[in-house]
Amino acid sequence: MKILYAFLIFFAKTAADDGVLDINVPHLTVKAQNAGNITLQSGLARDLYLEPGPGGKVIFDGEDILEIIKMAKTLPPVWLPHAHTGFFGTFEGGQRIHVKLEARDPENGPLEYQLVAGELPTGVIIDQTGGYINGVVPDIERFYTFTIRAINNQTKYADSVFKMEVISHDNCKSSPCQHHGTCIDNSNNSYTCVCSEPYSGHSCEIDCRSNAFGVRYKNKIPDAQMSAYLSQSTKLASDGRYSGSSYWCGTNDNSWLQVDLGEPKTVYKTLYQYINSNFYTNGYTLSVSLDGVHFNNINDTSGLRTFSGGQSTYTNDLPSPTLARFVRYHPKGYKSGYYPCMRVELYGC
Repeated sequence: MKILYAFLIFFAKTAADDGVLDINVPHLTVKAQNAGNITLQSGLARDLYLEPGPGGKVIFDGEDILEIIKMAKTLPPVWLPHAHTGFFGTFEGGQRIHVKLEARDPENGPLEYQLVAGELPTGVIIDQTGGYINGVVPDIERFYTFTIRAINNQTKYADSVFKMEVISHDNCKSSPCQHHGTCIDNSNNSYTCVCSEPYSGHSCEIDCRSNAFGVRYKNKIPDAQMSAYLSQSTKLASDGRYSGSSYWCGTNDNSWLQVDLGEPKTVYKTLYQYINSNFYTNGYTLSVSLDGVHFNNINDTSGLRTFSGGQSTYTNDLPSPTLARFVRYHPKGYKSGYYPCMRVELYGC
């Protein structure tokens, strides 16, 4: 302490002409003895200044006093006036939204947004750093109230209350059901069409009278869903596909070819195709079943066709649309000395 005292006296003396004590060294540490005090005091209406240079800090107990002062002076974020009304908007169910959250930081710093009260609609979220409300509004009529907080880097924040009205979307407004189908508006942003005969499909766009079940395609009716009884020795049931390269033949009038549609469907029309002037059938009896055990005869075309050497493909409307899973063709009448042969297809929904 004696050395420091002499040092200060020396500089004070050399600067006495202008009344300024100017200590200009890289570092200055002033320490008091145990239980002593260090007092910096101005007097005679003079002020005391702490003036750190550019980038400098004033550290007290490990904390930068300047940062603490800066935080104390920082203002909270401000929501733009439209948000203070608390109104957010009205949206239709199923509508996609992308709404900007309008808050500003007085110091032009970044903001983070958090939901602090209430709830958002299912499927709608807050982009916390981007400052948007994004998502698809559920098709459920409801009124939502929620509070969003804008927070700056100094953890100062401002809250704003939002209100969001969701009205159900009228999915039948555009009359999506074709052919005089009746539209039913569902609550999950969809609709259901009740179709009139003979139409089907999501929007009644399918005419069941001309809609092939696809017996000709293995990916629609696999080989395992085709069977036969009393087949000619070289023929398989799967050879009986319409437009195929081969054909199915039975051995006599007791033979039959069966198609399993995989599930109950409404059959409107049947098709069968002759092979040539030797391998054909004059007609068939059609029988149907829901369980594969109990069959009912519903159509008999026996004797209605004879091979003419020209047309070889015939379609027959059922007396009425019939619900069935299993459909059997029973060939009736064929050329003596040969076999009843055919290829088949079915139509319906």
